[in-house]
Amino acid sequence: MLLHAQPQLFEFEYQASENLTFIPMCVRFNLDRYGLRLSLAQWQALPYEVRERLCRYPLGAETLDGEPSSPSIPFAADLAAQVEAAGGVLEHMEKQADTSWQRTDSVPPALLKQCELQGLAAPSVSQWQGLGEFQRYVLLKLSRRETANHDFPAAWKEFTL
Repeated sequence: MLLHAQPQLFEFEYQASENLTFIPMCVRFNLDRYGLRLSLAQWQALPYEVRERLCRYPLGAETLDGEPSSPSIPFAADLAAQVEAAGGVLEHMEKQADTSWQRTDSVPPALLKQCELQGLAAPSVSQWQGLGEFQRYVLLKLSRRETANHDFPAAWKEFTL
């Protein structure tokens, strides 16, 4: 499997992810995808080069070599080995992360609530369907709390909603 040439960061993440101090959405996506839990302290204990590499793994079913995605993608093994080398243990989540971003037949209630909190018009179902899988994931991840998320409006604008 080939890695992306550059870390997969959205424009709204660059300031918050400067020096990859915080866990970027591309890594969060793969963590949720494989049912893994990584603390911020564990992330920050990893060398910068490792954090950058983890941001370059393909997302979802995407591959760069034309081959179908494998459930044994090296991301999980690479991350586990690096966390162990830093003196930690990678945890598996007991409960599945919210996967309502995968559904395109309706806009998830948490996203509608975040739009309301931000004073933004809710997207139509067709706008929701027009977003990429990763974009839907990001918007829903930013909507998981019942308070306004400071990154949500920037992501919303970047995704041209």
